[in-house]
Amino acid sequence: MELDPEEHLNGIAKGIDAAREDHGIESRILFTAIRNLGADQATRVARYAATRPHPYVVGFQMAGDEENFPAGDFKEAFDVAAEAGLGCTVHAGEWAGPESVRAALELPVTRIGHGVRSIEDPALVEELADRETVLECCPTSNVVLDLYPSYEDHPLPVLMEAGVKITLASDDPPYFGASIGGEYAICREWYGFDDDRLRTITCTAIEAAFCEKSLKQSLMLRV
Repeated sequence: MELDPEEHLNGIAKGIDAAREDHGIESRILFTAIRNLGADQATRVARYAATRPHPYVVGFQMAGDEENFPAGDFKEAFDVAAEAGLGCTVHAGEWAGPESVRAALELPVTRIGHGVRSIEDPALVEELADRETVLECCPTSNVVLDLYPSYEDHPLPVLMEAGVKITLASDDPPYFGASIGGEYAICREWYGFDDDRLRTITCTAIEAAFCEKSLKQSLMLRV
């Protein structure tokens, strides 16, 4: 049995409501386009998100094969989403190098999924810091996939020390055996991050979230 987009969206919204009521967890929805399906499909996804307002739909993102489907090919989709007031983020700088991150910065994005290979270009690292672009870092998946041989080799702490804004993400939890809490534990164990530094990461995540200002304010009170 297939769900149509409305049923899918409403089902996720009910899950968000249940998580809030049962556990005090807040969530919001980002529509996702897959590079591998082409620019036209990405634009269709963005237009659907833009023309189907929902209080929980706050953003648009793109995942998939960054090496063979460059970010610039999807500018129309991101422009549609941004013009509709949706926050935008894009996968870049994981399997492709700094050039992938530079291409992402040509889009109307405030966050980049992964982005860690920007470390290979010092000028790009400086630009990310100056622009306050947030990198959604996923140390566990990067190590599991041999992007870096170990947590010790991962550039997260170097990027953060250079002034780049960092958040922690679990990427694909079932596939990598990762969790948000686990990524925080890794930062404490491998990088020596204390409570204050971990709290800074959490505050950055709240500030960078695409949700409404009132929710950000209430979440900050809980940090």
